Amino acid sequence: MPTLQPVPAEVAALAVARTRDLLVFVLANVAEPSAPLAAALLRYVQRGGGLFLSVGSRVNLPMWNERLGPLLPQPLSVSCTSARNSASQ
Repeated sequence: MPTLQPVPAEVAALAVARTRDLLVFVLANVAEPSAPLAAALLRYVQRGGGLFLSVGSRVNLPMWNERLGPLLPQPLSVSCTSARNSASQ
């Protein structure tokens, strides 16, 4: 069984990255996918690659939904977390 070895990369480089040997892309709080990155991610997932998105304060939800809608189980949206709720008390 393969082990996970993180390969940090700048988001702009991902659109042209060699992905054949990668098991999963983990994108954390990426503002928005460029058109080339979205196309590369679509191809990668269609070929069996994994994709994990973690949204945060920088994320442009409408742009993610527009460019990666076919990959998403449902549109991305804002949700409250317990940290957000407890911070406002």
